[in-house]
Amino acid sequence: MVNAIYLFDITFLAGLDKSRHLELARAGSALHDDLMPVTREIAPDPDEAFELLVQVAAAAHGLALFQQQDMLPGPWNTNSSVEEQAARTARALAGRRAH
Repeated sequence: MVNAIYLFDITFLAGLDKSRHLELARAGSALHDDLMPVTREIAPDPDEAFELLVQVAAAAHGLALFQQQDMLPGPWNTNSSVEEQAARTARALAGRRAH
């Protein structure tokens, strides 16, 4: 199994210029296209759905960076703990939009 930290590095920290690597830009657009219908179920307004998507992605990105930089204390600095925290955060953000 590939370590999630390495995938994070490859995805976000490789320093590749997306204007020179169009397949990366297309992959980012495809990810957005795949995730927007999910957030649109929670927030039907396109602007609110996009805002929710950005909030969830930013939270997950931040948690991954915290783990990578060993900024989380001991038992919370594991893949499973970070995944769990990211899922709880996404549910909390989605719950705020649903009400």
